[in-house]
Amino acid sequence: MKGVRVRGVMGIATYTSNEFRVRLDFELLQQYKKELEAYFDSSFDTLSMGMSDDYPLALDYGTTMVRIGSLIFGKRDYAAAEKRGDGLTSGRIPAADTENPPLSRSLRQGRIP
Repeated sequence: MKGVRVRGVMGIATYTSNEFRVRLDFELLQQYKKELEAYFDSSFDTLSMGMSDDYPLALDYGTTMVRIGSLIFGKRDYAAAEKRGDGLTSGRIPAADTENPPLSRSLRQGRIP
């Protein structure tokens, strides 16, 4: 793909308190990155895994990028989002436009080659 540089692998561990399961997920992501390295140049250097609740485990498996927004900004306040009406309400996802999905719109408008 012209203009696209694949930098690595990103994944999210299973949402569970079972540390063994989370470690298995991180180990698998680490293995995927190692297997895929042969297909890319030296810029394929990123292993993005680990979030606010599990990043210490991800560090054990070589993560180079973590997502820790909740540790920095605090947990999301879904009740406030519901009051604002912005669609970020607890457990509810805004209905998808199945007749006109975003990718199809972009293709029809010529924004994706």
